[in-house]
Amino acid sequence: MAIYQFTIELLPRDWAIYHEYNPKSLYDLEQQYDVAEAWEGHHLSNVFDNIISSFLPKGKSWNSRLIIWGDYEHNDIQVWMRNKDQVESITIRLDLRTEIKGLINNIILLAKKLNCVFFVPEIRKIIDPDIFLLHKLIAHSTAVKYVTNPEDYFKKIELKKQGK
Repeated sequence: MAIYQFTIELLPRDWAIYHEYNPKSLYDLEQQYDVAEAWEGHHLSNVFDNIISSFLPKGKSWNSRLIIWGDYEHNDIQVWMRNKDQVESITIRLDLRTEIKGLINNIILLAKKLNCVFFVPEIRKIIDPDIFLLHKLIAHSTAVKYVTNPEDYFKKIELKKQGK
């Protein structure tokens, strides 16, 4: 993930409800997350391919289990498959250097059609696919701080390192 990208993971809504929208079980002892557990036993019809293809072009994949729309350097959606119809993860990365308003609308619709919620790893929150809440989270993200003022962003990191 690039510093200018905002990452969203899709999770099945019923998993989120069962876990009371708490992502704690997605994290291991090193505090790395893995959403494969949330997708365990969930099957998606191939309809997701048509939905995503309607707003992002299919990209080139470097792995037979990975389907990509968009491109790695900008906006993309990556779907890792365990097998033919078993999803392991759906990752959305938004390039905040570009206009993403239309893309966000399509991502909200995608999540709703797939009966999914958003997991935002940066803040460790699971949220419903709500356009206003998503805009608010993006507006306060590390990626937007970098895109808005890269110099200031790096100055603040340096000050933190110095304990100031």
